[in-house]
Amino acid sequence: MRIVLDTKDLAKYPFLKESQHFISDFASDLESFLSGNTGRMVIKRAGDCIRKALQVHDEDDTKTESEIPPHIAIATYAVARILVSCSGERALIDRLVTWQTRQFYENILEEDRDMKAFLAERVGIDITGPQVPVRDYVESVCRLREDHWRLVNRSVIHGLVTVTDEEIDVFIRERLWNGIREQLPLRVPASICSLLAPVLVQVHDLYQKKIMQEFGVIEESAYPPCIQGLLIALASGAHITHIGRFAATAFLHNIGMKNDTILELYGRAPDFNVEKTLYQVDHISGAGGFGTEYTAPGCSAMKTHSLCINPDSLCKSVIHPLSYYKQKKKLLKNREKNAGTEKE
Repeated sequence: MRIVLDTKDLAKYPFLKESQHFISDFASDLESFLSGNTGRMVIKRAGDCIRKALQVHDEDDTKTESEIPPHIAIATYAVARILVSCSGERALIDRLVTWQTRQFYENILEEDRDMKAFLAERVGIDITGPQVPVRDYVESVCRLREDHWRLVNRSVIHGLVTVTDEEIDVFIRERLWNGIREQLPLRVPASICSLLAPVLVQVHDLYQKKIMQEFGVIEESAYPPCIQGLLIALASGAHITHIGRFAATAFLHNIGMKNDTILELYGRAPDFNVEKTLYQVDHISGAGGFGTEYTAPGCSAMKTHSLCINPDSLCKSVIHPLSYYKQKKKLLKNREKNAGTEKE
């Protein structure tokens, strides 16, 4: 069945090439568009989208998407992507992509079978059969950590993996996430980023606020065993691998440690070179003009590189060192509170 998209469909799924073609008639000159009244409204809405992605948004923002003209909705999607690209914050990009994916995925699940099949095809998934090619399967489950998604635990016959209808829905979501994420960060002209500077400052402040809410004051006692091991090795002057240094640096930056402090930790490394180390720390943290901010590797990557050491009971319930850190901080805070209560 041939699918004919109307303007409401284009607004619901702004990642489609038809949506991008539609908006090109309204914003052929991006800088001029953003400088006009409509463009300023779009910039504000794009900033609101990022606030929602960070779960920090105005309570009185009750206007529904159905009331927004299609070209405004599509432009908002595009400008939000431009904003996070200008920010250079990888974690912020991922948060926006995750939020956008959730909106689109919820809409897809409500579509009839023909429309759902059409959208699935656009993200690279054929939902007409119970099997998926191995390559598509691996690409679709790369972010999923549960054991039953591992290829070794699946039925593979002649290069095809058997899947259920419910799993197909998960593939649609994951391929949608990958498709939206793979083009970011965009190469945005400096003039556009300058035009967006006031909103970028607000976005950065919100991002920092969210990070502080999640991680707060740095507590070494809450470090996961893998990070503790890496830092002990550094302190003892032992040589650690490149991926080990990357993991430790990214983790410490992600929880809010300053680059100068991170640099000091490498002072006892046998091959310590202040300029080279500062370059590496700035590169990982996105400082010094590098732009891209990296997130620490997840637990699966740490295991792959033999960096997962002395796992404790909490390690069994998390899939990322940052998740361990947040949960451990909560546990330590609760213990301190309970100890104070017992003393009273």
